[in-house]
Formats: sequence, C-alpha cells, structure tokens
Amino acid sequence: MGKVLISLVGVGSSQKAREYKKALYRYDGQEMETSFIALALTKFLQPERIFLLGTKEAMWEEVYKQFCDFYPDVKIDEDIYLGLMDMKNASLTREGGNYSEDNLIRTVEKSMGGDSRIFFLEKGIDGAEREKNFETLLEMADQLKDNDEVYLDFTHSFRSHGFFLQTSISYITDIISQNITIKGIFYGMFEESGELGYTPIINMMDTYEMMQLIKAAHEFKETGKGYLLADMMLANKKMANQLVYFSNSMGLNYPFEIPRIIEKIRLEIEEDVSLTKSKKILLEKVISEFEKRFGKKNNDEIDMNIKFAEWMMDKKQYGYAYIILKETILSIVCADMRWECSSKQDKAIEDNRKKAGDLLKEKKYNKLYKVYKAVNTIRITTSHFTKERSLDRHLNDVQNISHYIQTVKMEYKNILGEGK
Repeated sequence: MGKVLISLVGVGSSQKAREYKKALYRYDGQEMETSFIALALTKFLQPERIFLLGTKEAMWEEVYKQFCDFYPDVKIDEDIYLGLMDMKNASLTREGGNYSEDNLIRTVEKSMGGDSRIFFLEKGIDGAEREKNFETLLEMADQLKDNDEVYLDFTHSFRSHGFFLQTSISYITDIISQNITIKGIFYGMFEESGELGYTPIINMMDTYEMMQLIKAAHEFKETGKGYLLADMMLANKKMANQLVYFSNSMGLNYPFEIPRIIEKIRLEIEEDVSLTKSKKILLEKVISEFEKRFGKKNNDEIDMNIKFAEWMMDKKQYGYAYIILKETILSIVCADMRWECSSKQDKAIEDNRKKAGDLLKEKKYNKLYKVYKAVNTIRITTSHFTKERSLDRHLNDVQNISHYIQTVKMEYKNILGEGK
C-alpha cells in the first residue's frame, strides 16, 4: 500500500516566460509558496509515487527544476533542462550524452523520487486524440498497486484533461479495484488568492462521494440490490441493516416483506439529521420508486407476487419473472378453492399445489392453463439450464412475458372477484 499523487501539468500562463505564477498554497494547516502545486501537495501529502500527465509542450523543465530544488541531493543538469524546454522539437542527441526524449523524461521521473512516472497526453482536439488520451489514462491506472491510496489534482493543464482524469476515477474504483481508494481530489483555487492572501487547496471529496452515492442509488433502483448503498450508510446502522434486508428479500424472491422494509427505510431517511439535504432528496427519490411500485403493507400475497413479477420483467430479470408467475397461477387456483397454499413448506400445502395444477385443466381456468403450460415450459428451461430453446425462442419468451402477466392479472380479477 502506498500514497500516489496524480497531477496535471500545463503550459503555463505565458508561452514566452514559460512559468506558472507563484502562489502561497495552503491545505490542512500547512502552507508552501511555489509556482507548482504538485510540489506543494508532495510536501503536504508525502506520497511514495507521483504520476504527472501533460502534453509534450507542458512545462517539464519547470517540473524538473522544482523537484531538483526541493530535494537537496538531486542536482540539475542544464542540458536536460534546455532539452525539456523544447521537448517536441528537441534534438535526439546533444554533445556529451544521450538526450533523447525518453532519456529526458526518465531523468525528470528520477528527480521526482520513487517509482514516479510521466504520461504524455494529446491536447484532445479531435476524437482520435481523445481516444489516445483514454488509452494513456488506462495505462496509467494499471500502474497502481493493491491497496494504493490515490490523490488527484485537477489544477493545471487543459480543462478537457480534467474531464479525462475524472474518467480514470471510475476505471480505478469500478474496474481495476484491487482495494484502491480515492483519498483526495484537489483543486488549487488561484482565483481566490487576491481576496484571501493565499491560494486554498480545496479537497472535493464530497463531490466524489456524491458521485458514488448516485451510482449506489442507481444500482439499488435498477436491481433491488442496496448493498453498495448500505456500505455508504454505515453511520446509520439501522438504515444500513434495512437496506441489506431489502436486498436479501429481493434476491430471495420474498416480495411480501418489501413494503414493510420500505416504510422503515423511509422513516430512517426522515429522522437522520446527519444526512445533507441533497442526500435526502436523492434517497427519497429512489425509495419513492419502490413505494409507487409495491405500495404500502399488502396482505394480498397473490397481488404482491404479480407486482413482483412485473418488476422483474421491467428490470429484464425474465427468468425470475417466469418462476414467480408459474407459482402465482397455482396460488390463484388454491385461493379459489379455499385451499391453504402459502409458501410454508409442509406436505399438505405441497399436495394442494399439485391438486391446483390438475384443476387448471378445467374449463373455468382455460386461459390460466394456456399461460401455465407456456410459462412452466420456460420456467423448467430457466431453472435447469437446458439447451432446448433456440435464440429465436429466447426472443419470443422476452416478448411474451408482458402478455402472460397481464392475462394472469385479469384472470385473477375474473376468478376471485372485481375487488381484486
């Protein structure tokens, strides 16, 4: 595990002067006057490695000079410095040594300490350049190690490069993972220097945390899995536990518990004084989606199962929808015959469901029986992972599920009364 600082390098405020303006950077009670914010962050954070990104025209000579001045045991090489000033057009060799582009950059990396690296970006003017930048950012992210703590700085370079660097955050946290954590997202607010007398370095981790919360809330809303959201709500153990209970109920196909759990989550959101207004708005929006779908406490098990099958269909979890629909049809017949047919596991209930399957062949249940035959065939294929159904049949199964659910819903009303 190590600290890694990832920072952007620009071309400076003046092409003639080739320099940044000096600023008195201040962060977390520490301050440093320098023209190069990455150096200030190096002093404040003490990272083991530094990754710098910029175009070939960026002020690499300033990077080199600043780090040589910062570390007393690193001596500046004037030829390296001059070569870096004109990186794009520099001669590949100079008298007295190898001053190729690669050698120039390797020398700068050594001055930065540790296993620090420099990555070249294109300006990003067209799609081809932007694609190359994406490839570079992915290459950079792959240099991270297990349990690294990453600090990002967006202060310098082209504004578009900041957007690319933000993209790398998602790649780091969602794809390569390896328990890598984002610990800081920094911006040197130079525009406030005149009023404050110093340049504050602001940590925008709250923005990153909101992005993560939105991602977790979206997963919860679309899949019913609130585990990521629960991890972010650990400060409120009651809410975190309810989110886990909800997710387990959805995963195990226990729809009857859902309205009760939703009520508890809603109450925790309303009473949690630690939640900011924006977070409450976000969470309430997601919970309201489930409230609209499943309503309040519902004692009608069949109605709840139909709603659950519809939700599974809408979320494209078609296999679950077919399994639920098959069992719901048997429950409708059991309810019509006044037979106990709940989810409890005992032989009497198993016998009732078998009898319900036989009764489906009667004329009264003709429409339900047609749906049952089709649904059960698909359900068997889904449950037993058989190879019997072709791709064409798969497409038909997806297209027909809505019709099957609507038929079951209408027959439930017709058989058990209009009040349903």
